[in-house]
Amino acid sequence: MQYFYSKIFKLPTAFLITALFSLFVGYRLGAFWTDRSNEGPRPLRVKDSNFEFINPLLGLDYSEKKNFVEFESLQKKIKSFTNDSISNGDVKTISVYFRDPMTGHWLGLNEDMSFLPGSLLKVPVMIAYFKEAEANPDILSKKLYYKGPEQGGMKPRQPKTTLLLPNRYYTIDELIRSMIIESDNEALYLLLDSINPRYIKEVFGDLGITLPQTNQYTMNLKTYSLFFRVLFNSTYLDREFSERALKLLSQTTFEDGMVAGVADKSISIAHKYGERGVYEDDHILGVELSDCGVVYYPGHPYLLCVMALGGDVDKLKSTISHISELAFEDIKKQY
Repeated sequence: MQYFYSKIFKLPTAFLITALFSLFVGYRLGAFWTDRSNEGPRPLRVKDSNFEFINPLLGLDYSEKKNFVEFESLQKKIKSFTNDSISNGDVKTISVYFRDPMTGHWLGLNEDMSFLPGSLLKVPVMIAYFKEAEANPDILSKKLYYKGPEQGGMKPRQPKTTLLLPNRYYTIDELIRSMIIESDNEALYLLLDSINPRYIKEVFGDLGITLPQTNQYTMNLKTYSLFFRVLFNSTYLDREFSERALKLLSQTTFEDGMVAGVADKSISIAHKYGERGVYEDDHILGVELSDCGVVYYPGHPYLLCVMALGGDVDKLKSTISHISELAFEDIKKQY
């Protein structure tokens, strides 16, 4: 070690000055790039991972809301329309979350507002079953007996196809299809009765989302969008099941919200809607209608989630449809 130091002190003065200057410049550049990196996206990883040697990556996220220049025009249009809709009494509140999955850039309007997700929670139930099927593919062939409607069970509005018939067996795969495509609550009840608690807990836990405990469970659109983001990026389920899940969601029969706002009907939309009454002391305050999913615009898909609260369901549908139209026209103009 003494030899090392003695050699350093015998170096020419000019060399030492040059070396010190290089170190200083390197330090400042390092600090600059470190500061710049803090402005970029941060990794979103599986929470409480039990793995010893890996740290699974779910996606990238901007920790704070930023004003992305490419969305300034869309942001203004959505805000203006929202203000008009509230002033006209068409809705009471609106929440919007829009994201470009190719860049991670996003915009939001009341995106942190809590709402009752209702049928939107059928998506993590599907994810939980598909996660189990990765380890045990036979689970999807398992048959469950359906004896008839649950007491107080609700059917979705105006179903386009036949729902479950009493006193019949259905495979879990068939029930998942009915739950997602037709938003069938009876299929959901059967699936929840049979689900392995480990997998549904893992879905919420891995994504860092609070597990629902009551029927008054709330969340916000930005958080909910994570279910669609990990499916689109195939960072939670494997590619086969991520594709399978989004294909089912693209067959959803509800066409009055996001779908109605996309002019090009050849474009696929993988989405899920939810409708839930909002009560206080047994008095209904209104209805929350939400629609969230991926619009596969050619060459540039985008994610859109909208929640509207009001007293007239048709006006809520129209509101979501118009916001969807604004997003579609903006992407069409840019790409």
